[in-house]
Amino acid sequence: MSFMTFRNAYLAQAQTRLDAVDLAAADDNRMLVAGALYKMAGSVAQFDLLAVEALTLLESLDGPSLQAWLADAALRRACLADGAWYWQAEAVHRAVTRFGGFGIDPARARPLRQAPPAVSPVRR
Repeated sequence: MSFMTFRNAYLAQAQTRLDAVDLAAADDNRMLVAGALYKMAGSVAQFDLLAVEALTLLESLDGPSLQAWLADAALRRACLADGAWYWQAEAVHRAVTRFGGFGIDPARARPLRQAPPAVSPVRR
């Protein structure tokens, strides 16, 4: 299934669910769910702004590559949300990309150590 097919089906289903909500009689939980659905549909609808080349790139990614791309985007977004400038977020991403791989390599795992039990101080 292409991204545009998924997008159009998702937006149609979201529109159907949003139309079914009676906002005048809805309780707080129903309002929160409708608000979240509205926000997600708005985010998906924004992909009209992407160029065809960008959509082709996203559709060509396989599972692990897409997971890595989404993790990279989430890292940059988290840095920017915390108040970092764009160049700082990019520097953090490059550092994690370059030096962070050894931290998740199972072959380099070290055994967990525990601190020795507390020793009573020696009084003289």
